[in-house]
Amino acid sequence: MPAVVTRYNQADIHDPKVKNTFINGINAFNSLSNSGGEIGGSYSTLVAIHRHPHNFHTADGPIGIQRFLTWHRVYLSVLEYWVSSIPNYQDFYIPYWDWTIDRDIPNWLKNFKPHVNIPNTESIPPEPSSVDPVDVSRTPPPAGQDGEFSLPTENKINDCLRKPTYTEFTMTLESLHANVHAWVGGTMRDLLTSPADPLFWLHHANIDRIYTSWRKQHVDNYDTIPNLSGPDLNMDPWAGTEPEYRHWDWVAYDKLISV
Repeated sequence: MPAVVTRYNQADIHDPKVKNTFINGINAFNSLSNSGGEIGGSYSTLVAIHRHPHNFHTADGPIGIQRFLTWHRVYLSVLEYWVSSIPNYQDFYIPYWDWTIDRDIPNWLKNFKPHVNIPNTESIPPEPSSVDPVDVSRTPPPAGQDGEFSLPTENKINDCLRKPTYTEFTMTLESLHANVHAWVGGTMRDLLTSPADPLFWLHHANIDRIYTSWRKQHVDNYDTIPNLSGPDLNMDPWAGTEPEYRHWDWVAYDKLISV
């Protein structure tokens, strides 16, 4: 399947129309109360999926480590699928934020802090019995400073890309990724709310770009693929298994990294 979307560095996007498509697309998706009861068929229910037990972080144990990169890879594409399905947003895609170079929150997104009513269900209907109202907030240190947590540097990413095994690579990358969440602070620092912040998607697009770069430099063998089997291969709550998403060609990046 040929690439159907290319993700570009947000810093290289100079056309206001592209930026507005991202911002307005998120807002349009956030305004939907439902989409035929589909899982993640509205922004709020897609955010809600991140607080359900799908085993996609180190905190979930060894299986979570192995699923972290692929699960979030699917998560990004689900957002692009739904928003691009809304009339007038067929050109929607998630740019990536390369925080190794751009050491501050992108200016065009600094004031984009939507209100999201996160339900306790992954799909509507059924009607949620409770809703967690979230006004996106951020508490980064002053521009050019690291504060308690620091954004990963190019050297740290290059060191990560030199890890020879999938497990070493993903554990290192997830740790660096967590620093970005903590550096942004506020909504991004909380696992239960982080996808409500539009920055989450640009951040994870960069993580996926780094994973794609590593994947391009390694052939599949026991040490370079996730150690998953049986039901753990399923990227729930969606259809598809890890091998189906490992060498994807329906998303491309304008620039990969080689070391």
